[in-house]
Amino acid sequence: MPDLRTHLQVSVPTGAASALWCSNGQDPFHRILETAGGAFGGALGGLLPDCVDLPTSSYHRSGAHGIVPALVVGNAAVQLIGPVQGWLRERAQSHAEVRVAASSLWEQIWHLICEAVLRLLAGAVAGFPSGYVSHLTLDFFTPRSLPLVC
Repeated sequence: MPDLRTHLQVSVPTGAASALWCSNGQDPFHRILETAGGAFGGALGGLLPDCVDLPTSSYHRSGAHGIVPALVVGNAAVQLIGPVQGWLRERAQSHAEVRVAASSLWEQIWHLICEAVLRLLAGAVAGFPSGYVSHLTLDFFTPRSLPLVC
């Protein structure tokens, strides 16, 4: 049974790669931020199944590890990645424009932080489902595999 460390070793780079792929066409610095956010989102997604179905034994797998629920929720998540990322990128761009026009140093710093957080979140949106899938993939290839539903 893969442990926490194994899940993180796979989900973090998987989330980062997914976010990097989805950030194609963005400014290079924005891609770096989104890739970092994807690594974070991948970590969260890679840990979520065992947070929902606590790994108290090798029989711990239930709804969060189910193949059918993962396919249904995963399909919805994939459909939402583009629109949610677009919205977060628009908000980030708004903060960038306000930052450039700001006269106060503190206001500029505030808008820079807001922009960076929004770009990190845009990456996390892409990384989270990838991390979740990586967790299920690792668990699928164990002797107990995954339940069909729960």
